[in-house]
Amino acid sequence: MSSIDLNGDDNCSSCLEVSLNLINLRCGHNFCRDCFINVLGSQERTSVGSLGRGDICPGCMVLSSNSDNSPYLQLQTRSEPPENPVAEIFCTYCIHSEVLAIQSCLHCEASLCASHLKVHTKSQEHILTKPTKSFKDNKCSIHNKILDFYCFQDNLCICISCHLKEHRGHQVCDFNEAFEKLKKKIDLSLEILTSEMEEIEKRVQRLQDRQINFQEKVANVAERVCALFRNLRKQQEDLENKILNDISWQEKQTSLSVSNRLLHLEQKQNELSRKIGNIKELYETPNPLLFSQWLNSDNNDLHKLGREISTYRKEDVKMPYALKEFDEGPVFQTLHTGLLHMVADIKRGIFVQEASDLLLDVNTASNNVAITEDLKELSCPGNDQQRIEQDERFDFSQVLSTRQFSSGRHYWDVEAGDSGNFRLGVAYSTIERKGRKARIGHNDKSWCLGKEDDTFFAIHDSNKNCMERGFPSRKIRIYLDYEAGQVSFYELGDSIRHLHTFTATFTEPLHAAFCIFLTSWVRILS
Repeated sequence: MSSIDLNGDDNCSSCLEVSLNLINLRCGHNFCRDCFINVLGSQERTSVGSLGRGDICPGCMVLSSNSDNSPYLQLQTRSEPPENPVAEIFCTYCIHSEVLAIQSCLHCEASLCASHLKVHTKSQEHILTKPTKSFKDNKCSIHNKILDFYCFQDNLCICISCHLKEHRGHQVCDFNEAFEKLKKKIDLSLEILTSEMEEIEKRVQRLQDRQINFQEKVANVAERVCALFRNLRKQQEDLENKILNDISWQEKQTSLSVSNRLLHLEQKQNELSRKIGNIKELYETPNPLLFSQWLNSDNNDLHKLGREISTYRKEDVKMPYALKEFDEGPVFQTLHTGLLHMVADIKRGIFVQEASDLLLDVNTASNNVAITEDLKELSCPGNDQQRIEQDERFDFSQVLSTRQFSSGRHYWDVEAGDSGNFRLGVAYSTIERKGRKARIGHNDKSWCLGKEDDTFFAIHDSNKNCMERGFPSRKIRIYLDYEAGQVSFYELGDSIRHLHTFTATFTEPLHAAFCIFLTSWVRILS
Protein backbone atom coordinates (compact mmCIF):
# COMPACT_ATOMS: atom_id res chain seq x y z
CA MET A 1 0.00 0.00 0.00
CA SER A 2 1.39 3.46 -0.93
CA SER A 3 1.72 6.32 1.45
CA ILE A 4 -1.34 8.52 1.70
CA ASP A 5 -1.23 12.09 2.90
CA LEU A 6 -4.50 13.72 3.88
CA ASN A 7 -5.24 17.30 4.79
CA GLY A 8 -8.51 16.62 6.64
CA ASP A 9 -8.35 15.60 10.30
CA ASP A 10 -11.61 13.64 10.01
CA ASN A 11 -10.71 11.58 6.93
CA CYS A 12 -9.68 7.93 6.97
CA SER A 13 -6.18 7.54 5.52
CA SER A 14 -7.31 4.39 3.66
CA CYS A 15 -10.86 4.88 2.33
CA LEU A 16 -10.67 8.73 2.37
CA GLU A 17 -14.16 8.84 3.90
CA VAL A 18 -15.02 11.41 6.52
CA SER A 19 -15.68 9.71 9.89
CA LEU A 20 -16.29 10.93 13.39
CA ASN A 21 -15.11 7.60 14.77
CA LEU A 22 -11.41 7.46 13.92
CA ILE A 23 -8.33 5.64 15.28
CA ASN A 24 -5.32 7.97 15.59
CA LEU A 25 -1.91 6.31 15.16
CA ARG A 26 1.23 7.61 16.80
CA CYS A 27 2.65 8.64 13.43
CA GLY A 28 -0.32 10.97 12.87
CA HIS A 29 -2.41 8.97 10.40
CA ASN A 30 -6.08 8.22 11.01
CA PHE A 31 -8.11 5.12 10.15
CA CYS A 32 -11.76 4.19 10.55
CA ARG A 33 -12.47 0.95 12.39
CA ASP A 34 -13.28 -1.17 9.32
CA CYS A 35 -10.17 -0.14 7.43
CA PHE A 36 -7.94 -0.59 10.46
CA ILE A 37 -9.27 -4.12 11.08
CA ASN A 38 -8.85 -5.03 7.38
CA VAL A 39 -5.29 -3.65 7.27
CA LEU A 40 -4.39 -5.42 10.51
CA GLY A 41 -5.75 -8.66 9.10
CA SER A 42 -3.63 -8.14 5.94
CA GLN A 43 -0.51 -7.76 8.11
CA GLU A 44 -1.35 -11.02 9.85
CA ARG A 45 -1.75 -12.87 6.56
CA THR A 46 1.56 -11.54 5.09
CA SER A 47 3.45 -11.84 8.41
CA VAL A 48 4.75 -8.29 7.96
CA GLY A 49 3.98 -7.35 11.53
CA SER A 50 3.94 -9.38 14.69
CA LEU A 51 3.62 -8.88 18.37
CA GLY A 52 7.31 -9.53 18.81
CA ARG A 53 8.72 -7.12 16.19
CA GLY A 54 6.23 -4.27 15.89
CA ASP A 55 3.56 -2.95 13.50
CA ILE A 56 3.80 -0.94 10.30
CA CYS A 57 1.46 2.00 9.67
CA PRO A 58 -0.40 1.37 6.40
CA GLY A 59 -0.09 5.06 5.51
CA CYS A 60 3.62 5.82 5.96
CA MET A 61 5.05 2.28 6.41
CA VAL A 62 6.75 3.45 9.64
CA LEU A 63 7.59 0.60 12.02
CA SER A 64 6.20 1.18 15.50
CA SER A 65 8.24 -0.54 18.19
CA ASN A 66 6.63 -2.40 21.05
CA SER A 67 9.74 -2.82 23.14
CA ASP A 68 8.29 -0.91 26.07
CA ASN A 69 5.32 -1.87 28.15
CA SER A 70 3.12 0.89 26.75
CA PRO A 71 0.88 0.20 23.77
CA TYR A 72 2.91 0.18 20.60
CA LEU A 73 0.27 2.33 18.93
CA GLN A 74 -1.10 5.46 20.53
CA LEU A 75 -4.81 5.04 19.93
CA GLN A 76 -7.88 7.12 20.43
CA THR A 77 -11.42 6.57 19.32
CA ARG A 78 -13.46 9.63 18.51
CA SER A 79 -17.05 9.12 19.52
CA GLU A 80 -20.02 10.62 17.80
CA PRO A 81 -21.92 13.16 19.86
CA PRO A 82 -25.27 11.84 20.93
CA GLU A 83 -28.19 12.83 18.78
CA ASN A 84 -30.56 12.88 21.73
CA PRO A 85 -28.93 13.63 25.10
CA VAL A 86 -30.13 11.34 27.86
CA ALA A 87 -32.42 13.42 30.04
CA GLU A 88 -31.56 11.55 33.22
CA ILE A 89 -27.80 12.34 33.05
CA PHE A 90 -26.66 15.83 34.05
CA CYS A 91 -23.37 17.67 33.85
CA THR A 92 -21.03 16.74 36.69
CA TYR A 93 -19.56 20.24 36.92
CA CYS A 94 -22.79 22.27 36.86
CA ILE A 95 -23.29 22.13 40.61
CA HIS A 96 -25.65 25.11 40.92
CA SER A 97 -28.20 23.88 38.41
CA GLU A 98 -29.10 20.72 36.56
CA VAL A 99 -27.81 20.94 32.97
CA LEU A 100 -28.15 18.00 30.60
CA ALA A 101 -24.89 16.32 29.62
CA ILE A 102 -24.13 15.73 25.94
CA GLN A 103 -21.07 13.50 26.45
CA SER A 104 -19.25 11.58 29.17
CA CYS A 105 -15.50 11.21 29.63
CA LEU A 106 -14.53 7.66 30.51
CA HIS A 107 -11.13 8.77 31.77
CA CYS A 108 -12.49 11.43 34.11
CA GLU A 109 -15.63 9.40 34.81
CA ALA A 110 -17.61 12.60 34.49
CA SER A 111 -20.45 13.85 32.28
CA LEU A 112 -20.14 17.18 30.44
CA CYS A 113 -22.57 19.76 29.17
CA ALA A 114 -21.81 21.75 25.98
CA SER A 115 -19.99 24.52 27.90
CA HIS A 116 -17.74 22.23 29.93
CA LEU A 117 -17.07 20.06 26.86
CA LYS A 118 -15.44 23.07 25.11
CA VAL A 119 -12.86 23.45 27.86
CA HIS A 120 -12.35 19.73 28.40
CA THR A 121 -8.85 18.45 27.64
CA LYS A 122 -8.28 16.98 24.17
CA SER A 123 -5.67 14.56 25.44
CA GLN A 124 -5.82 11.14 23.78
CA GLU A 125 -6.38 9.32 27.06
CA HIS A 126 -9.61 11.24 27.61
CA ILE A 127 -12.17 9.12 25.77
CA LEU A 128 -15.53 10.69 25.08
CA THR A 129 -18.71 8.68 24.68
CA LYS A 130 -22.46 9.02 24.99
CA PRO A 131 -23.72 10.20 28.37
CA THR A 132 -23.56 7.31 30.78
CA LYS A 133 -23.62 6.52 34.45
CA SER A 134 -21.84 3.19 34.14
CA PHE A 135 -18.27 4.30 33.43
CA LYS A 136 -16.53 1.15 34.55
CA ASP A 137 -18.84 -1.04 32.46
CA ASN A 138 -17.71 0.73 29.27
CA LYS A 139 -13.95 0.76 29.88
CA CYS A 140 -11.27 -1.89 29.74
CA SER A 141 -10.02 -2.67 33.23
CA ILE A 142 -6.47 -3.21 31.88
CA HIS A 143 -5.97 -0.37 29.37
CA ASN A 144 -8.67 2.02 30.58
CA LYS A 145 -10.01 2.30 27.03
CA ILE A 146 -13.52 1.98 25.68
CA LEU A 147 -14.72 -1.53 24.90
CA ASP A 148 -15.29 -1.14 21.15
CA PHE A 149 -14.71 -4.74 20.05
CA TYR A 150 -15.84 -8.27 20.72
CA CYS A 151 -13.62 -11.38 20.61
CA PHE A 152 -15.55 -14.46 19.45
CA GLN A 153 -12.79 -16.82 20.53
CA ASP A 154 -12.78 -15.70 24.16
CA ASN A 155 -16.39 -14.47 24.28
CA LEU A 156 -15.16 -11.18 25.66
CA CYS A 157 -15.67 -7.47 25.01
CA ILE A 158 -12.26 -5.82 24.49
CA CYS A 159 -10.71 -2.45 23.76
CA ILE A 160 -8.52 -1.59 20.76
CA SER A 161 -5.34 -2.22 22.74
CA CYS A 162 -6.56 -5.67 23.76
CA HIS A 163 -7.33 -6.30 20.10
CA LEU A 164 -3.78 -5.39 19.04
CA LYS A 165 -2.04 -7.31 21.82
CA GLU A 166 -3.67 -10.02 23.92
CA HIS A 167 -6.32 -10.92 21.32
CA ARG A 168 -4.22 -10.46 18.20
CA GLY A 169 -5.07 -13.03 15.56
CA HIS A 170 -8.43 -13.83 17.14
CA GLN A 171 -11.73 -13.45 15.35
CA VAL A 172 -12.68 -9.92 16.35
CA CYS A 173 -15.34 -7.54 15.10
CA ASP A 174 -16.94 -4.29 16.10
CA PHE A 175 -19.05 -4.55 19.25
CA ASN A 176 -22.20 -3.25 17.57
CA GLU A 177 -21.75 -5.72 14.72
CA ALA A 178 -21.24 -8.58 17.19
CA PHE A 179 -24.29 -7.48 19.12
CA GLU A 180 -26.40 -7.56 15.95
CA LYS A 181 -25.04 -11.01 15.08
CA LEU A 182 -25.84 -12.36 18.53
CA LYS A 183 -29.10 -10.49 18.90
CA LYS A 184 -31.18 -13.46 17.71
CA LYS A 185 -29.46 -15.67 20.23
CA ILE A 186 -29.99 -13.05 22.93
CA ASP A 187 -33.64 -12.74 21.93
CA LEU A 188 -34.03 -16.52 22.04
CA SER A 189 -32.34 -16.67 25.46
CA LEU A 190 -34.59 -13.88 26.65
CA GLU A 191 -37.63 -15.70 25.29
CA ILE A 192 -36.62 -18.95 27.03
CA LEU A 193 -35.87 -17.20 30.31
CA THR A 194 -39.03 -15.12 30.08
CA SER A 195 -41.08 -18.24 29.42
CA GLU A 196 -39.45 -19.99 32.37
CA MET A 197 -40.03 -16.91 34.54
CA GLU A 198 -43.71 -16.87 33.55
CA GLU A 199 -43.97 -20.59 34.33
CA ILE A 200 -42.32 -20.07 37.73
CA GLU A 201 -44.67 -17.16 38.41
CA LYS A 202 -47.60 -19.42 37.54
CA ARG A 203 -46.26 -22.11 39.86
CA VAL A 204 -45.73 -19.56 42.60
CA GLN A 205 -49.27 -18.27 42.09
CA ARG A 206 -50.68 -21.81 42.14
CA LEU A 207 -48.77 -22.60 45.33
CA GLN A 208 -49.89 -19.35 46.92
CA ASP A 209 -53.49 -20.06 45.89
CA ARG A 210 -53.24 -23.59 47.29
CA GLN A 211 -51.70 -22.23 50.48
CA ILE A 212 -54.51 -19.69 50.82
CA ASN A 213 -57.14 -22.37 50.11
CA PHE A 214 -55.44 -24.70 52.56
CA GLN A 215 -55.35 -22.03 55.26
CA GLU A 216 -58.98 -21.12 54.60
CA LYS A 217 -59.98 -24.76 54.79
CA VAL A 218 -58.01 -25.25 58.01
CA ALA A 219 -59.65 -22.16 59.51
CA ASN A 220 -63.07 -23.36 58.36
CA VAL A 221 -62.58 -26.84 59.82
CA ALA A 222 -61.21 -25.37 63.06
CA GLU A 223 -64.25 -23.09 63.33
CA ARG A 224 -66.60 -26.00 62.64
CA VAL A 225 -64.92 -28.07 65.34
CA CYS A 226 -65.07 -25.17 67.81
CA ALA A 227 -68.73 -24.54 66.98
CA LEU A 228 -69.47 -28.24 67.39
CA PHE A 229 -67.85 -28.33 70.82
CA ARG A 230 -69.54 -25.09 71.84
CA ASN A 231 -72.88 -26.59 70.89
CA LEU A 232 -71.92 -29.84 72.60
CA ARG A 233 -70.98 -28.03 75.81
CA LYS A 234 -74.24 -26.04 75.64
CA GLN A 235 -76.32 -29.21 75.19
CA GLN A 236 -74.35 -30.93 77.93
CA GLU A 237 -74.92 -28.04 80.29
CA ASP A 238 -78.64 -27.87 79.43
CA LEU A 239 -79.03 -31.63 79.87
CA GLU A 240 -77.17 -31.53 83.19
CA ASN A 241 -79.31 -28.66 84.47
CA LYS A 242 -82.51 -30.41 83.38
CA ILE A 243 -81.62 -33.68 85.10
CA LEU A 244 -80.46 -31.93 88.28
CA ASN A 245 -83.65 -29.86 88.32
CA ASP A 246 -85.72 -33.05 87.98
CA ILE A 247 -83.81 -34.65 90.85
CA SER A 248 -84.22 -31.52 92.94
CA TRP A 249 -87.95 -31.35 92.20
CA GLN A 250 -88.43 -34.98 93.20
CA GLU A 251 -86.39 -34.38 96.37
CA LYS A 252 -88.48 -31.32 97.27
CA GLN A 253 -91.78 -33.09 96.61
CA THR A 254 -90.74 -36.03 98.72
CA SER A 255 -89.40 -33.82 101.51
CA LEU A 256 -92.62 -31.77 101.59
CA SER A 257 -94.82 -34.83 101.72
CA VAL A 258 -92.73 -36.46 104.43
CA SER A 259 -92.58 -33.21 106.41
CA ASN A 260 -96.36 -32.85 106.32
CA ARG A 261 -96.79 -36.44 107.41
CA LEU A 262 -94.28 -36.04 110.21
CA LEU A 263 -96.11 -32.95 111.46
CA HIS A 264 -99.41 -34.80 111.45
CA LEU A 265 -97.86 -37.77 113.26
CA GLU A 266 -96.29 -35.48 115.81
CA GLN A 267 -99.70 -33.94 116.46
CA LYS A 268 -101.23 -37.40 116.83
CA GLN A 269 -98.35 -38.40 119.03
CA ASN A 270 -98.97 -35.44 121.31
CA GLU A 271 -102.67 -36.24 121.48
CA LEU A 272 -101.97 -39.85 122.36
CA SER A 273 -99.44 -38.79 124.96
CA ARG A 274 -102.09 -36.59 126.56
CA LYS A 275 -104.64 -39.42 126.60
CA ILE A 276 -102.12 -41.90 127.95
CA GLY A 277 -101.15 -39.36 130.63
CA ASN A 278 -104.80 -39.03 131.70
CA ILE A 279 -105.17 -42.79 132.03
CA LYS A 280 -101.95 -43.10 134.02
CA GLU A 281 -103.09 -40.30 136.30
CA LEU A 282 -106.39 -42.17 136.91
CA TYR A 283 -104.37 -45.26 137.91
CA GLU A 284 -102.10 -43.32 140.17
CA THR A 285 -104.81 -41.24 141.85
CA PRO A 286 -108.19 -42.96 141.61
CA ASN A 287 -111.01 -40.47 142.29
CA PRO A 288 -114.63 -40.05 141.13
CA LEU A 289 -113.91 -36.88 139.08
CA LEU A 290 -111.15 -38.37 136.92
CA PHE A 291 -113.09 -41.57 136.53
CA SER A 292 -116.21 -39.66 135.38
CA GLN A 293 -114.09 -37.66 132.83
CA TRP A 294 -112.63 -40.87 131.37
CA LEU A 295 -116.08 -42.45 131.06
CA ASN A 296 -117.37 -39.43 129.12
CA SER A 297 -114.25 -39.18 126.79
CA ASP A 298 -113.48 -40.92 123.47
CA ASN A 299 -110.91 -43.05 125.24
CA ASN A 300 -113.73 -45.09 126.68
CA ASP A 301 -114.86 -46.10 123.13
CA LEU A 302 -112.43 -48.91 122.23
CA HIS A 303 -113.96 -49.43 118.79
CA LYS A 304 -113.45 -45.79 117.90
CA LEU A 305 -109.82 -45.93 119.04
CA GLY A 306 -109.25 -48.98 116.84
CA ARG A 307 -110.72 -47.26 113.80
CA GLU A 308 -108.50 -44.17 114.28
CA ILE A 309 -105.38 -46.32 114.55
CA SER A 310 -106.32 -48.26 111.41
CA THR A 311 -106.93 -45.01 109.50
CA TYR A 312 -103.50 -43.65 110.36
CA ARG A 313 -101.84 -46.85 109.30
CA LYS A 314 -103.64 -46.87 105.94
CA GLU A 315 -102.53 -43.28 105.28
CA ASP A 316 -98.89 -44.31 105.88
CA VAL A 317 -99.22 -47.10 103.30
CA LYS A 318 -100.54 -44.59 100.74
CA MET A 319 -97.50 -42.30 101.12
CA PRO A 320 -95.51 -42.93 97.79
CA TYR A 321 -92.19 -41.50 98.91
CA ALA A 322 -92.26 -42.14 102.61
CA LEU A 323 -91.75 -45.91 102.35
CA LYS A 324 -89.94 -46.31 98.96
CA GLU A 325 -86.37 -45.76 97.66
CA PHE A 326 -85.60 -42.89 95.30
CA ASP A 327 -86.58 -43.89 91.72
CA GLU A 328 -83.48 -43.21 89.55
CA GLY A 329 -84.95 -44.81 86.43
CA PRO A 330 -86.51 -41.65 84.94
CA VAL A 331 -83.30 -39.73 85.59
CA PHE A 332 -81.09 -42.09 83.60
CA GLN A 333 -83.72 -42.48 80.90
CA THR A 334 -83.68 -38.71 80.39
CA LEU A 335 -79.87 -38.75 80.42
CA HIS A 336 -79.75 -41.54 77.82
CA THR A 337 -82.22 -39.79 75.50
CA GLY A 338 -80.34 -36.50 75.78
CA LEU A 339 -76.99 -38.13 75.02
CA LEU A 340 -78.46 -39.85 71.95
CA HIS A 341 -79.64 -36.47 70.67
CA MET A 342 -76.14 -35.06 71.26
CA VAL A 343 -74.53 -37.93 69.33
CA ALA A 344 -76.95 -37.35 66.46
CA ASP A 345 -76.01 -33.66 66.40
CA ILE A 346 -72.31 -34.58 66.39
CA LYS A 347 -72.78 -36.85 63.38
CA ARG A 348 -74.70 -34.14 61.54
CA GLY A 349 -72.02 -31.61 62.45
CA ILE A 350 -69.05 -33.55 61.08
CA PHE A 351 -70.90 -34.94 58.05
CA VAL A 352 -69.67 -38.51 58.53
CA GLN A 353 -71.94 -41.40 57.79
CA GLU A 354 -71.97 -44.68 59.57
CA ALA A 355 -69.42 -47.24 58.44
CA SER A 356 -70.61 -48.77 55.19
CA ASP A 357 -71.73 -52.38 55.38
CA LEU A 358 -69.71 -54.19 52.72
CA LEU A 359 -69.92 -57.71 51.38
CA LEU A 360 -67.55 -59.40 48.96
CA ASP A 361 -68.87 -60.23 45.51
CA VAL A 362 -68.06 -63.91 44.90
CA ASN A 363 -68.90 -63.52 41.21
CA THR A 364 -65.86 -61.26 40.79
CA ALA A 365 -63.45 -63.33 42.93
CA SER A 366 -60.74 -65.27 41.15
CA ASN A 367 -60.57 -69.02 41.65
CA ASN A 368 -57.53 -68.82 43.93
CA VAL A 369 -59.32 -66.55 46.42
CA ALA A 370 -61.23 -68.14 49.31
CA ILE A 371 -64.15 -66.20 50.82
CA THR A 372 -65.84 -66.93 54.15
CA GLU A 373 -69.57 -67.64 54.41
CA ASP A 374 -70.33 -64.21 55.85
CA LEU A 375 -68.70 -62.66 52.75
CA LYS A 376 -66.44 -60.55 54.97
CA GLU A 377 -63.02 -62.20 54.72
CA LEU A 378 -60.83 -63.27 51.81
CA SER A 379 -57.62 -65.28 51.78
CA CYS A 380 -55.30 -66.91 49.27
CA PRO A 381 -54.85 -70.56 50.33
CA GLY A 382 -53.20 -71.58 47.08
CA ASN A 383 -55.80 -74.08 45.85
CA ASP A 384 -58.44 -73.73 43.15
CA GLN A 385 -61.92 -72.86 44.44
CA GLN A 386 -63.49 -74.37 41.29
CA ARG A 387 -65.94 -71.57 40.64
CA ILE A 388 -67.79 -71.24 37.33
CA GLU A 389 -65.82 -69.17 34.85
CA GLN A 390 -67.57 -65.96 33.77
CA ASP A 391 -66.66 -62.60 32.22
CA GLU A 392 -66.85 -60.58 35.44
CA ARG A 393 -64.47 -62.90 37.32
CA PHE A 394 -60.86 -61.77 37.79
CA ASP A 395 -58.06 -64.09 36.73
CA PHE A 396 -55.84 -62.62 39.45
CA SER A 397 -56.32 -62.96 43.22
CA GLN A 398 -58.65 -60.03 43.79
CA VAL A 399 -62.32 -59.28 44.33
CA LEU A 400 -64.78 -56.33 44.36
CA SER A 401 -67.57 -55.49 46.79
CA THR A 402 -71.21 -56.09 45.94
CA ARG A 403 -72.04 -52.52 46.91
CA GLN A 404 -71.12 -49.59 44.71
CA PHE A 405 -70.88 -45.86 45.48
CA SER A 406 -71.89 -43.13 43.05
CA SER A 407 -72.27 -40.22 45.51
CA GLY A 408 -71.78 -39.16 49.11
CA ARG A 409 -69.18 -39.86 51.79
CA HIS A 410 -68.45 -43.41 52.92
CA TYR A 411 -65.84 -45.32 54.86
CA TRP A 412 -65.07 -48.91 55.75
CA ASP A 413 -62.48 -50.49 58.03
CA VAL A 414 -60.43 -53.57 57.19
CA GLU A 415 -57.88 -55.69 58.98
CA ALA A 416 -54.96 -57.33 57.18
CA GLY A 417 -52.80 -60.25 58.27
CA ASP A 418 -49.28 -59.75 59.61
CA SER A 419 -47.70 -61.74 56.81
CA GLY A 420 -48.26 -61.59 53.07
CA ASN A 421 -48.87 -58.76 50.64
CA PHE A 422 -52.11 -56.99 49.79
CA ARG A 423 -53.73 -54.03 48.05
CA LEU A 424 -56.82 -52.19 49.24
CA GLY A 425 -58.76 -49.43 47.52
CA VAL A 426 -61.54 -48.62 45.07
CA ALA A 427 -62.19 -49.44 41.41
CA TYR A 428 -64.72 -48.76 38.67
CA SER A 429 -67.10 -51.51 37.60
CA THR A 430 -65.60 -51.30 34.11
CA ILE A 431 -62.12 -52.34 35.26
CA GLU A 432 -60.67 -55.09 33.09
CA ARG A 433 -60.97 -58.58 34.53
CA LYS A 434 -58.21 -60.42 32.65
CA GLY A 435 -54.48 -59.78 32.24
CA ARG A 436 -51.93 -57.66 34.08
CA LYS A 437 -53.88 -54.44 33.45
CA ALA A 438 -56.71 -55.90 35.52
CA ARG A 439 -54.68 -55.67 38.74
CA ILE A 440 -55.90 -52.79 40.88
CA GLY A 441 -53.43 -49.93 40.79
CA HIS A 442 -52.09 -50.88 37.35
CA ASN A 443 -54.76 -48.97 35.41
CA ASP A 444 -56.54 -45.63 35.41
CA LYS A 445 -59.72 -47.18 36.85
CA SER A 446 -58.47 -48.05 40.34
CA TRP A 447 -56.77 -46.37 43.29
CA CYS A 448 -55.23 -48.40 46.10
CA LEU A 449 -52.82 -48.68 49.02
CA GLY A 450 -50.46 -51.65 48.90
CA LYS A 451 -47.88 -53.65 50.82
CA GLU A 452 -45.09 -55.67 49.24
CA ASP A 453 -42.67 -57.27 51.70
CA ASP A 454 -41.70 -54.36 53.98
CA THR A 455 -42.61 -51.62 51.48
CA PHE A 456 -45.84 -49.65 51.70
CA PHE A 457 -47.02 -47.56 48.76
CA ALA A 458 -49.95 -45.84 47.05
CA ILE A 459 -50.49 -46.73 43.39
CA HIS A 460 -52.73 -45.56 40.53
CA ASP A 461 -52.27 -46.21 36.81
CA SER A 462 -48.94 -47.96 37.63
CA ASN A 463 -47.58 -44.76 39.25
CA LYS A 464 -46.25 -45.87 42.63
CA ASN A 465 -45.55 -43.51 45.55
CA CYS A 466 -43.68 -45.20 48.38
CA MET A 467 -44.44 -44.30 51.98
CA GLU A 468 -41.72 -42.79 54.16
CA ARG A 469 -42.37 -45.47 56.75
CA GLY A 470 -44.70 -48.39 57.24
CA PHE A 471 -47.64 -48.64 59.60
CA PRO A 472 -47.50 -51.08 62.52
CA SER A 473 -51.25 -51.39 62.92
CA ARG A 474 -53.05 -54.06 60.90
CA LYS A 475 -56.27 -52.02 60.78
CA ILE A 476 -56.84 -49.58 57.93
CA ARG A 477 -59.72 -47.21 57.14
CA ILE A 478 -60.63 -46.33 53.55
CA TYR A 479 -62.58 -43.05 53.28
CA LEU A 480 -64.35 -42.09 50.03
CA ASP A 481 -65.71 -38.62 49.26
CA TYR A 482 -67.22 -39.09 45.81
CA GLU A 483 -68.18 -35.47 45.05
CA ALA A 484 -64.81 -34.14 46.26
CA GLY A 485 -63.03 -36.80 44.21
CA GLN A 486 -60.93 -38.08 47.11
CA VAL A 487 -59.97 -41.52 48.39
CA SER A 488 -58.04 -41.42 51.67
CA PHE A 489 -56.34 -44.11 53.71
CA TYR A 490 -55.80 -44.03 57.49
CA GLU A 491 -54.01 -46.24 59.99
CA LEU A 492 -56.22 -47.20 62.93
CA GLY A 493 -53.83 -47.59 65.85
CA ASP A 494 -53.73 -45.80 69.19
CA SER A 495 -54.67 -42.76 67.12
CA ILE A 496 -55.88 -42.26 63.55
CA ARG A 497 -52.95 -41.43 61.24
CA HIS A 498 -53.35 -40.25 57.65
CA LEU A 499 -51.42 -42.35 55.13
CA HIS A 500 -52.31 -41.09 51.66
CA THR A 501 -55.03 -39.30 49.67
CA PHE A 502 -55.80 -39.69 45.96
CA THR A 503 -57.53 -36.81 44.17
CA ALA A 504 -59.44 -37.47 40.95
CA THR A 505 -62.67 -36.71 39.11
CA PHE A 506 -64.86 -39.78 39.43
CA THR A 507 -67.04 -40.50 36.42
CA GLU A 508 -68.37 -43.98 37.26
CA PRO A 509 -69.68 -45.82 40.32
CA LEU A 510 -66.92 -47.17 42.56
CA HIS A 511 -66.58 -50.53 44.31
CA ALA A 512 -64.35 -51.42 47.22
CA ALA A 513 -61.48 -53.46 45.77
CA PHE A 514 -59.24 -56.06 47.43
CA CYS A 515 -56.15 -57.86 46.17
CA ILE A 516 -54.16 -60.46 48.16
CA PHE A 517 -51.22 -62.76 47.67
CA LEU A 518 -50.20 -66.11 49.12
CA THR A 519 -50.25 -66.39 52.95
CA SER A 520 -52.18 -63.11 53.26
CA TRP A 521 -55.75 -62.42 54.34
CA VAL A 522 -58.00 -59.38 54.69
CA ARG A 523 -61.22 -59.02 56.69
CA ILE A 524 -63.87 -56.31 56.39
CA LEU A 525 -64.65 -54.95 59.86
CA SER A 526 -67.50 -52.65 58.83
